[in-house]
Amino acid sequence: MATIRHGDLVIEVPDDLSPDEVAVRDLPDDDPLAQALSAADDLALVHKVTITIDRPLIRTVEASTSGRPVAPLLRVRSVGDGDVLLCERGGCYSWATHRGTPPDDDHVSAVRPTVFDEPRRGEPELSIRLAAVGSAVPNTMQVFGIRLQRPMTGDVVAALESRIVRPSLVEIADSDPRTWMPIRPADVGFGSGTNRVVLLVHGTFSTTRTGFGWRETGWRAVLDDLIGAEDTTVLGFTHRTLSEDPEQNARQLVALLDQLRADRIDLDILTYSRGALVARSAIELVGLPVGVVVRDVTMLGGPNAGTLLADRSNWSTLLDLYTTLLADVIRRFAGAAGGAAAQRVLTLIFAVVKGIIDQALDAEQVPGLAAMTPGSAFLDRLNAGSAPDGGVTYSTVVTDFEPSEVADMPQQLSAALARIADEVVDPLMGDAANDLVVDVGSMSRVDGADLATTDIYRIPSSSGTHHLSYLLTDESLRVVAQLLD
Repeated sequence: MATIRHGDLVIEVPDDLSPDEVAVRDLPDDDPLAQALSAADDLALVHKVTITIDRPLIRTVEASTSGRPVAPLLRVRSVGDGDVLLCERGGCYSWATHRGTPPDDDHVSAVRPTVFDEPRRGEPELSIRLAAVGSAVPNTMQVFGIRLQRPMTGDVVAALESRIVRPSLVEIADSDPRTWMPIRPADVGFGSGTNRVVLLVHGTFSTTRTGFGWRETGWRAVLDDLIGAEDTTVLGFTHRTLSEDPEQNARQLVALLDQLRADRIDLDILTYSRGALVARSAIELVGLPVGVVVRDVTMLGGPNAGTLLADRSNWSTLLDLYTTLLADVIRRFAGAAGGAAAQRVLTLIFAVVKGIIDQALDAEQVPGLAAMTPGSAFLDRLNAGSAPDGGVTYSTVVTDFEPSEVADMPQQLSAALARIADEVVDPLMGDAANDLVVDVGSMSRVDGADLATTDIYRIPSSSGTHHLSYLLTDESLRVVAQLLD
């Protein structure tokens, strides 16, 4: 087996392929995902290359030791200490998190057209199946090598998340997220009498800025209208979504709301994804302070009955899927501004990847993810029937992502997302309608019962809305603006 060296990357070429037919080039600096990784404070992007096989691959399929057919492998590893490899191929992003050869079915990601062997500490390796019989996977791939800027001891997820995410209320007095800053509850200014607060509660791998700070014209217009409304204050609640469960987040939120100095607060809440569980926990499990009255809770893609992607056996798929959708959001909607918002999201995704590789993370070490597993103790308690008072209205915004119905989606992206939808997420969720992360049934089911039809707002599949783009498509934004009016 021949070897190609490119910096700290070592590429092992199978015997039936000449090294001259494998081109390795540095990725241009204008790649949006590379820009986001390069700008992340806690990460160092040490490799960014494109690997191209310069002739069509027609292979004889070999048999693995387990009897499964496999194609020849192009092996890539980094000799840099602690590097983690991320591969893009055919529009799908894949982290090297697998254990076992052939891959262990309990932890293999179904998203990837690549297959990774078990990474070795200090010398993580990925094995890329070049082609299989009937495969249409492109013979070009991008490989990113990422490491921590500085070594960390102990639980890497908790350590990185505590650096990035400090629970607080966030003042939103301008639609530009660069102006959003933590604020002490006592410093929030209110007039006498009743004041309206619109509270934004973000989802997994996020903060207020990264969950609601995509500088996109449509969403900024909605925010500007809210900020300019009479007697209305817009706040965010930043919290830890990995190392803490939603009920812990809710207790922090209630404690902060209790310190607001107002005669009475009429509270309207907009939640994204897991944020629905935080808001519902505050209302149903913890209880809000005297003088804070919840009126409406609008939930975007909320996993009210959980998502199968939160189960430990599906974490590799979740990490790959989230990264793939994040890249789509950056390229298709938000450009460089989206890349800036993506930096911390990628860092938190990296934290889980690093924890899986180095520390064999289990569900107890990432309670914020595990809580969203259908049938978890947390969800059973939340959905035990403790419905809020009649004055609270729960509304859910849902979509069934079908890339074939989106007219203006780039062909490669459409093909990648179609494969993810049809071959990965739909089978996992029993072909139930879903937004690629949460099924519509889960979004619509609260306290053991389906919400009223009038409280379920369906975004058409033709809009191209998926789990990470509820605030970026025109059709979804119209509904959000209507519900917050």
